[in-house]
Amino acid sequence: MPARDRTIGPLLEAITAQRTTLLADVAALTPAQRTWRSAPHAWSAVDVIEHLVLAEQVVLGDLATAANRADTPRRFVHRVRAVLVWLVLRLGVRVAVPAEAMRPTGSASFEVLREQWDAQHRALQAFVGGLDAAGLRRRVFRHPIAGPLDVPQALRLLSAHLTTHQRQLARIRTERDGDPQGYVGVPHASPASPL
Repeated sequence: MPARDRTIGPLLEAITAQRTTLLADVAALTPAQRTWRSAPHAWSAVDVIEHLVLAEQVVLGDLATAANRADTPRRFVHRVRAVLVWLVLRLGVRVAVPAEAMRPTGSASFEVLREQWDAQHRALQAFVGGLDAAGLRRRVFRHPIAGPLDVPQALRLLSAHLTTHQRQLARIRTERDGDPQGYVGVPHASPASPL
């Protein structure tokens, strides 16, 4: 087994499992539960899914052209910001959306978003599967705060981001139902790997 498979395979598997659980849990909700908001400007479960789809589009970009992107240098400020982003996600600190392009519009249905996200995930798996060890270390992804990311960094960030929004869905469910058990899909621990 190549060295890259020992690190990348488990990251992709974890993201796949997180997505599968999250999507299944939201799919199990009624249409009214999916779009329920605690306040006029609060996010619904569908808004969370839309944000996850949009955030991956912003950070990963067009995966069809990713292999042709230049390796972007990572400066010290990017390293510091990446640690801060990781801490915010790890600790569940509520922050504003870091880029307007990541803000949900509320215009897409859960079914459409699920199809888009499934297609993005298949493209990510195909892209990563076609890379050699050197390709995995090229910084071809860009987070609006953390800056340039290589494949392992981007995957760890995606996993932490999913965990953060699983907690958000738990809060939405608790607010909606008054259920102290929270959202069914919330894992008991978040990823431990720093960026």
